[in-house]
Amino acid sequence: MARSKDSSQSETSGWLFSSDEVDSDANQQTSDDLGLSSRKAPKERSDSKSAKNEKSSEQASLFPCLDPQNIDSASFDEKGLPFLHGVSEDQTETKLDLEKSAFSASGALSSSASIEVAALQTGDDVQSRVCENLQSSADGHSGETTTDSSALKTSVFSSTLPPLSRDASYDGTYESPNQTSLSRRETAYQVVARRYRPQAFDELIGQETVARALSNAIETNRVGHAYLFTGARGVGKTSCARIFAKALNCVEGPTTRPCLKCDSCVSISTGDDVDVIEIDGASNRGVDEIRQLRQNAAVAPSRSRYKIYIIDEVHMLTREAFNALLKTLEEPPVRVKFIFCTTEPNKIPITILSRCQRFDFSNINGASISSRLKQIATQEGTDAEDGVFDVLARRANGSMRDAQSLLEQLLSFAPNHISLADVHSMLGSVDDGKVFELIEATAQGDSKRVFELLGSMVAVGVDFGTLIEQTFGAYRDLMVVASGCNSTELIYSPVARFDEIKQVAKKMGLRRILASLQILDQTTQRMRYSAQARILAELAFARLCQLDAFQPIETLVSQLKSGAIPQVNIDLDFQKKPQENNLQFAEDDKKKIATD
Repeated sequence: MARSKDSSQSETSGWLFSSDEVDSDANQQTSDDLGLSSRKAPKERSDSKSAKNEKSSEQASLFPCLDPQNIDSASFDEKGLPFLHGVSEDQTETKLDLEKSAFSASGALSSSASIEVAALQTGDDVQSRVCENLQSSADGHSGETTTDSSALKTSVFSSTLPPLSRDASYDGTYESPNQTSLSRRETAYQVVARRYRPQAFDELIGQETVARALSNAIETNRVGHAYLFTGARGVGKTSCARIFAKALNCVEGPTTRPCLKCDSCVSISTGDDVDVIEIDGASNRGVDEIRQLRQNAAVAPSRSRYKIYIIDEVHMLTREAFNALLKTLEEPPVRVKFIFCTTEPNKIPITILSRCQRFDFSNINGASISSRLKQIATQEGTDAEDGVFDVLARRANGSMRDAQSLLEQLLSFAPNHISLADVHSMLGSVDDGKVFELIEATAQGDSKRVFELLGSMVAVGVDFGTLIEQTFGAYRDLMVVASGCNSTELIYSPVARFDEIKQVAKKMGLRRILASLQILDQTTQRMRYSAQARILAELAFARLCQLDAFQPIETLVSQLKSGAIPQVNIDLDFQKKPQENNLQFAEDDKKKIATD
């Protein structure tokens, strides 16, 4: 049968299965095919040719079904596979299963390697039957299968196409073993704080002033060359920097409403844009890194309108690095913008501050955080009891990212329904009712009741550090109410308990509340360096119970100035009332003066 030129070339190069299977003899054969053997002596050339024929005959004897001559004369089914006449159904299924396993394990096995593995596993009997059927059908189908034969050889001997046998879900695309699967990267799980990150100025919660200032700068063409975003953690500094970068480099921009669909917007959102460089100031804090930044800033943007540098935690740069940045920061290239983000602006030199437009990001109020958490939970398909998001917002202390991280934990802890018990169990906190029960017991001076409540909290696994923080926040609200404020000023207590808070604040008085706050603040500081959290908490509450037995220093000083004997309210006997102790001390003082 006559063969085309392409077919002969495929036959010559077909024995190079893959880079892993080429040994020293195959390398010698490849050199001969490239014409390098012309430099050899006639004797060496004949030896190489004989070795080549021996190698080919050896491969044909081991795997006769791989012989190109047999493949030319094969008959094929509708999928391009050779008919396996005389092979049992079980053996055929075993061969296909082995090929599928080899393809799924490596993802890049060549067709010849798959057939070779299957041939080794199914035995010589299957090999002989396959090759006999291929040879027997050569005469009757040689003219009909010429095109299919060349196509099969291309698939068998090509190292860039998928194997002949493939999974049922195979979609016809081929992925190189050195290539990362895009679908695998897209299906990677992202936490709530990243998935629900604000992407436009109108999505920035709690930072409306900053969003308005930056939007007006874009609309009036007053965009500066350096900005400094300061504020606590998780309030939106880096997110605002990315939004500002998208607004400047969007294909429809500069605009206050980026499209969020172009390549620039998408790559900036993922942090992969070549012209928006995000730098960690803590890891690149030396003068050498700043020198490299200055050199790169002189190069024009690759595809975008501006080259933007976002340096997070910029206060971590060294003094030398700041000094090296001064000139470039003051007079940067036309197409370069700098955005600095920091949580500690007091550590930044004044020479840097004077060259930047500073925007202070405030803490986000609890109502805004609670509303945002409710939206996220709804989109995640989770319902929650009333008050759950308020507890998380108070615990986050003005940080949206902290609140979203807490919600992430709760979604794992209770994916379908979140209850207040779940929140307190995860956070190690107690219900607001228990906190106010403790405060009322301390206001009455009932130490026994206080220790009983603390013991019951130990049984349910309450963290004493968290308990002191909750009590500290409740006393803060007592102080505000005792000063005459209304329910709108409450931060750490629910508005529904305003009447109860007002009664307790009136009973305790502002002076005692201030003294209680000092005790709780000292206890919080001491707990950071002590392993005896429970003892310190019990000591704090015991002191809070005895604050009614003390008298202000101002009262004692006024009594001394008037010439009267000071009456100190010291309760040595806890069973007596303070008034009885005061009378007893006064009588003892009179007797002592008369004796003297």
